[in-house]
Amino acid sequence: SYGGPQGEGYGYSGGNGQPAGQPLYPGQMPPQQTYQPHQPGKVGIFFRNVGNLISAFFKKPSDMVKAATEHQDVGMGFFFAGVNALFVALFLGVFVSRMGACLGSFMGIGMSLPFFPFFLCGLVMAVIGYFLLCGLTFLMGKICKSQVNFKGVLAAMGVSTFPATICILLATILALLIPDWSLYISIAALAFWMMNSYHAARIAIQADDNKTYFLYPLAFIIMFIITSYITFQLLGWAILQISFTSSG
Repeated sequence: SYGGPQGEGYGYSGGNGQPAGQPLYPGQMPPQQTYQPHQPGKVGIFFRNVGNLISAFFKKPSDMVKAATEHQDVGMGFFFAGVNALFVALFLGVFVSRMGACLGSFMGIGMSLPFFPFFLCGLVMAVIGYFLLCGLTFLMGKICKSQVNFKGVLAAMGVSTFPATICILLATILALLIPDWSLYISIAALAFWMMNSYHAARIAIQADDNKTYFLYPLAFIIMFIITSYITFQLLGWAILQISFTSSG
């Protein structure tokens, strides 16, 4: 056992120790007593499960994605996808602001790139990308005539963003220190997202790999094009917020 999530809705009911009919997360043990005097609230259970899932993810990431899919754990998927979107937005805001300051100093002009417009662009980009990819993955499962469940897709895709979130967090820290290096780490985060989302899609739709081999890249390209178009429209608005001042 390595600390899989436990509590309400995760395999066993907390009150009487009887099975609730859902599969356990890897490493989760059923309660050994029939009465628990101090049951945590739903919020406490949720965050405890998140912490357990994060620690277990490093040991058996594929099992974690599979368990979240089997549980159709939309809340957990939204949590991880939301954290990922927040850090993507934070990175874009910090990176652009820092690059603007460096460029303005190099050119000898005062250049102010406000943080919030680019933060908002990053947030919208990540959220739209997540939901589009989930929708296209679900459609891919229907095309392959598999027993796909949309809640399972949301859960799998959300949890699978965790490695990319770690990369983008590192990129955000580097953006404050060495902006050039942070760009390379952000590209690595995108690569992690592509690879892990493909693996999550395979788990979620349970379709023949011969069918998904070409369908998933097509789905990812469609998502990327739509998300990029919307993001560039927002970036056009964000660029209008840039202000210049004379340094002399």
